[in-house]
Amino acid sequence: MNPYSSYSYEKSAAAKQPSSLITVLKILALALAGLAVNVLSVIHLLKFFKGMVASDLLVAFLLAAAGFILTTLDAFFIKNFGAVFLVTVVKTATPLVLFFSTLAPSGIMQKESVSLYVVLVGAAFFLTLTLSGIFSSKSIVENSIRIKFFLIAKPALTKTMTGFAIFTAAIFFVSYFEWGYWNESLGKKASDKIMTALNPVASTIIPGASFTMKTDDLLKVLAEQELLKLSAESFKKDNNDSFSLDLLSPAEREKLVVKATAEIKNRLESLPAIGRLNGAEPVYDTLFRLIKKYIADFQAKSGGILFGISVTFVFFFIIKFVFAIFYWLIDLIAFLIFKILLLTGFGYVAFESAKKEVIIV
Repeated sequence: MNPYSSYSYEKSAAAKQPSSLITVLKILALALAGLAVNVLSVIHLLKFFKGMVASDLLVAFLLAAAGFILTTLDAFFIKNFGAVFLVTVVKTATPLVLFFSTLAPSGIMQKESVSLYVVLVGAAFFLTLTLSGIFSSKSIVENSIRIKFFLIAKPALTKTMTGFAIFTAAIFFVSYFEWGYWNESLGKKASDKIMTALNPVASTIIPGASFTMKTDDLLKVLAEQELLKLSAESFKKDNNDSFSLDLLSPAEREKLVVKATAEIKNRLESLPAIGRLNGAEPVYDTLFRLIKKYIADFQAKSGGILFGISVTFVFFFIIKFVFAIFYWLIDLIAFLIFKILLLTGFGYVAFESAKKEVIIV
């Protein structure tokens, strides 16, 4: 299945022209499917930002991916530029209705609230980039002799992803910095889930380490690792001052580890950004407290709005990074669906002239 080969199933574009009604119904089906997934993805985004339930985020991402695929298919199957513009505007604008429902605070319409303007700006970027991507893809179709799927799909897919990432960042900003969804309890819940999920990573980097263990126990693990490293380096030097941790008795080893742990703890507590550590509390509690302290200090120095904007930019780049990781998969699924639609008769590729291929719906 070569994406750069011809998909021609008809000798000419005039060989089999479907009725206008059938074409309209097919375009309407694409539009309604795209509208549905866009609305549902925003619903689950709003639910996630309010309750921090991971399943809502996963469903929102899957629905957004479906929306990207359908937008890419619009560039292939909707030939009329006016129809593409209308369909894209409707699909992008309709989710805005959700911000006037019970999913958003009732005060969004108040004059002193900037929430509506931020959401509208995010939606405007989403619409503009989506249209730009689709028109770029259609321009490639118009100026190409062969229908090369991945080449044509790239502008529509990448720009739609960027537009949706901006729209999502706008929703993130108003949810946490205007509507006040973010609070210490929600932050602690999210922090605990993230750190628990990262336990395998922690144990890979530092054998025996875990975010769920007590802080003193983690410091002890770090001390043992430092002593083992020192022991290995000393053994390589092979001088009179060398020692091996394995040659010490259990009591001597424990005494040395306890001393090294205390030294590490003292070094950390001497740092202004850390301060006094409670060795009995779990590591994820300690880290959350330190992060909260850092954020409070940053807010005090930079001002609330600047902090909100900074965090939103970070969130935007995280979303972009996630989309970049899964781009190839979304692109491949879009290609497979495109092929299925051609094979099932939704559309077909024909010759408009002796050499130029076009898609007929």
